[in-house]
Amino acid sequence: MSVVSAIIGTAERVPLPDVVIRAAIQRLCSRTATRLSTLGAVDDAAFAGRMMLRPIAEDADAAGGRHDQVPASFFAQVLGPNRKFSCCFYKTDATSLQEAEEEALRQTVEHAGLADGQTILELGCGWGSLSLRIARQFPHAKVTAVSASQAERAYVEDEARRRGLSNLRVVIADMNVFAPEGQFDRIISVETFEHMMNWRKLMTRLRAWLAPDGRFFMHVVTHRSGSHLFNPANREDWIAQHAFTGRIDAEPSPRQAIRRHLRNREGMVLERRALPTHRE
Repeated sequence: MSVVSAIIGTAERVPLPDVVIRAAIQRLCSRTATRLSTLGAVDDAAFAGRMMLRPIAEDADAAGGRHDQVPASFFAQVLGPNRKFSCCFYKTDATSLQEAEEEALRQTVEHAGLADGQTILELGCGWGSLSLRIARQFPHAKVTAVSASQAERAYVEDEARRRGLSNLRVVIADMNVFAPEGQFDRIISVETFEHMMNWRKLMTRLRAWLAPDGRFFMHVVTHRSGSHLFNPANREDWIAQHAFTGRIDAEPSPRQAIRRHLRNREGMVLERRALPTHRE
């Protein structure tokens, strides 16, 4: 056991002052940031090569099970009224959580170019904030939402029935074997690809799921430099063990991966937007 892992274990068992906990967190984050800042294009290429040897998603059953172990009512207490399980967009310091949720959802709909009558696939729907919004805003669209969690599916289906939304379907799927029927005008992924290991294989499959003039919208969280795997085997990485198990924070240029696997599609638009500072 390393000194760092021993300190983390002690901090979990013994109440410590906030100032001590915050200093330790800052130290660990700074250490990772410093390591990533030294990486270059060669390192990122090597990282991508290692990920290509992995399955699309690792521990897919465990990922869904983690949500099912916690009652849906818990998330009602810790998330906003839309239960948005991804980052929100705060326009000002006075912006409320509900306003930040709704602004983020609005921007996603806008950037993805959604319209009524489309067939739309959302990969990783969480508690349904986006899929429910799309189904309500575009009543003639056909929305398919994908989750790995039975609890999430049950909640989203109940909400759809309560709101009278008959154009939303929720499916439980392991992304390693997911094979949707038909093709889609739009495919949306909001903070889901971070949980995927083999982007190349998933992008290859995703290409076949798009209609000839379809578009793919991907929102990911990245580091300023370098790619990082949250490895639960690393006892010094608390986040990897308890929060982001098996997650990737990629280097900030997924554009080339998208271009490589979705090329030759007419009307394909590749755009990367760096959002201003925002809070979760």
